[in-house]
Amino acid sequence: MLPGPGVETGTHALRIINAGVFDAFPKATLILGHLGESLPYLLGRLDEGYIIAAKSGRKLQKRLSEYIRGNILVTTSGLYRPEALLCAIAAMGEDRVLYSMDYPFVHPQSLHRLF
Repeated sequence: MLPGPGVETGTHALRIINAGVFDAFPKATLILGHLGESLPYLLGRLDEGYIIAAKSGRKLQKRLSEYIRGNILVTTSGLYRPEALLCAIAAMGEDRVLYSMDYPFVHPQSLHRLF
């Protein structure tokens, strides 16, 4: 898979957050595939950027990382590297990571070649 769709999906999730959807609907949950489309690995950077944006008048009720950790679940689909899984669990918490597969795009029997 090319990185473009993951970046676009992560960007759309950030747009949903920045639009205030989770402020209006605090119990809403968004599920992102591929261990969160890189968002769990950018939590610190996202918060730094939001602090700068907030100075220009943009206000949300929480930091971006809080929305990602509280309103987003991530799935393992398509990412079967132990390092990526450990990072997602460390960033999001084990209760925020769901198991899933990308079959038929990634066949489970081919996974043994990765490890």
